[in-house]
Amino acid sequence: MGRAGEGSEPDFVEAWVETAAAPPPDSVVEWFTSRGMSVVPARVGAFASGPQNAFEAAFGKPLAGRAAALSLPVPAELQDDVRSITVAPIPGLHGGPGPAHPS
Repeated sequence: MGRAGEGSEPDFVEAWVETAAAPPPDSVVEWFTSRGMSVVPARVGAFASGPQNAFEAAFGKPLAGRAAALSLPVPAELQDDVRSITVAPIPGLHGGPGPAHPS
């Protein structure tokens, strides 16, 4: 992770994690990072990102071709601390501008 521009790649997933407490408990951050995702805590939740295959393995749901935001089920281990998890659509598949590509 950390490669420039990786957030615009279809196999890279970005999600907003709405938590019950602010800031998110360490257990929420640890759950995501232990599954190969990065987490940036925020005032009322966290921003999680990482490879699509890490998200698919963690949530048991295919994420290819996301043309719209997608709600993921909150895992049982996180239900006391997390209210919702929403995956962002792939840029360019939802009718908006996609990443710029040189001709």
